[in-house]
Amino acid sequence: MSLITLDFETVFGDDLSLRKLTYEEYIGDPRFWVYGVGVKIDKNPTQWITFKDANLQEYLTDLLPAGNDHTLVCHNTMFDAAVLVWHYGLTANDYICTMQMSKGLWRYESASLGNLAKRLWPQDQQMRKGNELMVAKNLYKEEEYTAEILGYVGGYCIQDCELTYHALCAMLPHFPTEEIDVIDDVIKMFAHRPITLDEQLVVSYKAELIEKREHLIAESGYSIDLLRSAPKFVAAMERDHGIVIKKVKSPTLRNPDNEKYPLAKDDLQFLKLRRERPDLEHIWKAKLAASSNQEITRCDRFLNHGRVSKANPHGNIAIPLNYCGAGTTRFSGTNSINMQNLGRKSKLRAALMAGDGYTFVISDLSNIEGRMNAYHAGADWKLQAYAEGVDFYNDLASDVFGYEVDRKGNPDHKPEGALGKTAELGLGYGMGVSKFQETCHKGPMGEAPMLWVDEEIAQKTVNTWRTKNVEIVNSWKLADNLLEVMAEPNMRPFWWNTVEIHYQGFKLPSGLFVQYPRLRYDKSAFKNDDGSDRWTWQFWNGKFWKDTWGGTVIENIIQAISRVVMTQAEVRAKHRFAEEGIDAMLVMQVHDELIFRTRIEDVERTKTIVREELTRTPTWCDPRLSLGCSLDVSAIYIKG
Repeated sequence: MSLITLDFETVFGDDLSLRKLTYEEYIGDPRFWVYGVGVKIDKNPTQWITFKDANLQEYLTDLLPAGNDHTLVCHNTMFDAAVLVWHYGLTANDYICTMQMSKGLWRYESASLGNLAKRLWPQDQQMRKGNELMVAKNLYKEEEYTAEILGYVGGYCIQDCELTYHALCAMLPHFPTEEIDVIDDVIKMFAHRPITLDEQLVVSYKAELIEKREHLIAESGYSIDLLRSAPKFVAAMERDHGIVIKKVKSPTLRNPDNEKYPLAKDDLQFLKLRRERPDLEHIWKAKLAASSNQEITRCDRFLNHGRVSKANPHGNIAIPLNYCGAGTTRFSGTNSINMQNLGRKSKLRAALMAGDGYTFVISDLSNIEGRMNAYHAGADWKLQAYAEGVDFYNDLASDVFGYEVDRKGNPDHKPEGALGKTAELGLGYGMGVSKFQETCHKGPMGEAPMLWVDEEIAQKTVNTWRTKNVEIVNSWKLADNLLEVMAEPNMRPFWWNTVEIHYQGFKLPSGLFVQYPRLRYDKSAFKNDDGSDRWTWQFWNGKFWKDTWGGTVIENIIQAISRVVMTQAEVRAKHRFAEEGIDAMLVMQVHDELIFRTRIEDVERTKTIVREELTRTPTWCDPRLSLGCSLDVSAIYIKG
């Protein structure tokens, strides 16, 4: 077993680069080819091998033969591993990425190799990334790569490999071992492309979406250009129907005084307008259809990435996740395709197939944030209720309305149950009455807009929830006080239930940190409702000052430790698969869902392992915490 540090050098130019193209578009471009590779084996000096020195396919096949047990480390391993798999048909046994490690350690700092080197070795000018690569920009033909140019680029590549290796050595002692496993999973989900795309389904679904959009636009009597233009649409509504649509405040950090026309599907004024004028519903639907092409664009991206081609003969599709993409260490989307917001009703889910001989085990942690919020706050009564299977949505709604609500057994109770669900899932982080009422009106979490929720009902719901969940409410207040502690440079770290409080952040049970860089108490860019200045805690997120308070801190803690529960369980399952020789792997993660692909003959054992690990109480919690999960088995990504 060897640690192989590798860096591919590939042709690039003004219109051929990862700055403008996705990985699939770049690597699949007819102009793409590899003219050299830097390879460092264990501690040995980096070797620079060009297309003139050796047949790179043969060299790499000897380096990484089938069944090898080597670990590949790169800076942005998603790219280099994709080139290795998609271009050469080769794999490593394990993968490490120093760029992703940098994101894990410094969430709001640039993860580029050049900036990482400056952070790790601020005084050592020898440990710096060069810019010699630019001599090869816009060079696409072999004859353009002279010995002089290859020499320049070779020095650059060797330096990159050495920096990557030494960055790994510098970060590894401070990086949790289990998170290395998580990074390995993220790379394999992408580079190994373990999911097959049903191309024909996507093509027909796209045609269906376009036909539906064109029909809606035709039914409206307006042109698509008018429907897409907010000013033209507003003028038409006043001219043709006497409806006056005024701009509303929509403050941003760049423009706190920003205003816009409320014409998005979840704009409260637009929802009210649709309710008041149902006779114009054909126009409202056409407006939304003309203004949003997200699902059609996603179809194009699916086809672009997963269509059968010479470079992708089996029509597989990569699942890109941005490791520690959120400040709470949760994943986010990347590579211009975000699986995290793939709609539950989207037919594209059915286009993701496990492939011949395989099936998916789709697991979902049951109300993990609610459980972890109760555990962190010490709400023992709620933990016991979770263990007993209490339906908190019914429970809360019954208290609000004064009669027993049965949202599943009584169809007439669906609205009350929806209110209970919205409250139970939304009020845990300090949401106030007006925000809760607005959330209900917008129709959260797949529910229909609840415009019937007036201020009185919203107030009663918030008060009832807070009275029942006094421990969680108290945790917001305590977190508010802790912000002042976290802003003190000389504070001594201490544990608060599930996390360790540090200067400008807190440490998670995984060993990673949630960070609040440059934490300060200052005037916000946003005003209070009465126009007065708002003073609040803020931190620098790498781009702008972000407001925070105790409720947000609790939200950060709960989302972060919920992610720890999920990834620790997945890593344990991964090791059990290996120990038992089960051909199963994680192929996708969406919010609190973990999707595994397994051979059909191993499905029952895979289900058992996944269920046991997802419901296992973490070592950093005590038996008061009970975890639950649901499991579905399907050849496509559809839950039963």
